[in-house]
Amino acid sequence: MASVATPETGVSQTKGPAAVPAPAGKLEATREMAPADLRILINHRLSLAGDTSLEDAQKFFGSHDLEFIAVVDSGRAIGLCARRRIGIVLGSRYGFSLFSRNPVRDYLVPEALVIRCADSVHTVLERLSSRRDEFFYDDVLLEDDSGNFLGSIFVRNLVRLQHNLLLDNIQELERNRAEIERKNIQIEQELVMAGKVQQAMLPQVYPAFPIGPGLDVNALEFHHRYVPAGKVSGDFFHVRRIRDNLVGIFICDVMGHGVRSAMITSMLRALVEELQSEADEPGELLERLNDDLFAMLHQSDETMYASGIYMIIDTASLKLCWSSAGHPAPMLLRRQEGVVEMMCVPRERSGKALGLLASSSYQTCEGILQPGDRLLLYTDGIYEIFAGEKEFGLAGFGAVLRQHFALPTPQLLDRVLESALAFSGAKQFEDDVCLLAVQTTAKT
Repeated sequence: MASVATPETGVSQTKGPAAVPAPAGKLEATREMAPADLRILINHRLSLAGDTSLEDAQKFFGSHDLEFIAVVDSGRAIGLCARRRIGIVLGSRYGFSLFSRNPVRDYLVPEALVIRCADSVHTVLERLSSRRDEFFYDDVLLEDDSGNFLGSIFVRNLVRLQHNLLLDNIQELERNRAEIERKNIQIEQELVMAGKVQQAMLPQVYPAFPIGPGLDVNALEFHHRYVPAGKVSGDFFHVRRIRDNLVGIFICDVMGHGVRSAMITSMLRALVEELQSEADEPGELLERLNDDLFAMLHQSDETMYASGIYMIIDTASLKLCWSSAGHPAPMLLRRQEGVVEMMCVPRERSGKALGLLASSSYQTCEGILQPGDRLLLYTDGIYEIFAGEKEFGLAGFGAVLRQHFALPTPQLLDRVLESALAFSGAKQFEDDVCLLAVQTTAKT
């Protein structure tokens, strides 16, 4: 790369095959992306030698419509000379006679910004924006990786480039926003569909059972309330006939709520359906369920688990057997005594949550229902509710059941939901809520 100087003024014009000045309009090409080669931003390649006199520098500015000119020595930029500063120095009363022969290198503007071809556009713009206000519009000097001067860049070019890049970013953000909005709508639609599928998986019609001989009982009645916190739920329950006089009831609460939890509820439902051979042995069914669920979940790096209860009721004797996997104890509403009591599982018989450990033991508990009794299974979303630091809790849950004990079961469940929300002051539950009531109906 060569440099040619005119003997009259010491002005140099750097020449080279890649050295084409970039007019303002040419920056439109940079709107698609930041230029890979900063030389495209060069506005001119003129320079003055460092020993050029102020008189010759003034003549240069008189013949060129420039406010700044690069000052070089041996092909390297040593700084920037400004038209205004030379005019001030030479325009004073004795300035020309005193300073006109002084070299221009002694009158460089401070803090000249020198960049290299290897610098990224973003680095250049950051350095430009960090300049002090009084030097912001000084030309920027570009040199190659060896330090040789290549040309000057007008700051307005860089400002225009920054503006175009900003427009590109805004347009890209808008495109991304539109795409995200489209995908969100699609996901929302899929979640709505998933919620409908999950609702369809719940019992639509409960099984009917024959009257047990010699019992003052007509049937078992089932009522439920199912309130997902979102489009899909991590709570689930299932009721099925095992034999003519035997009903199996499963309720579970998967950790968290949302899509992942809902997927696991579907897995649990399928597994419960498959375990026909253990259907009348609650403890054994939960053991198998835990083993199968753990085998599926342990492949993921994230810990997932579910609490649950599996219960069977013999309609011939009203005997019930159940086993718990870390799930809240059922509430028993005794009709004759008019009391509400928790069917707590002894500590030594309480099993771990499903899917948490590779192998867990689950013990079976037994009990007897009386005609007119109501059994309520639920998930923790109904009582882990807060108003400030005060919790609704099992105490509040039980108090509502006792207060409205005489209500028919559907109205009782509604009152429980209303009371829980009223306690929190919220319009909806923060966690999934599932209530399943089993009522023994006396003969009329």
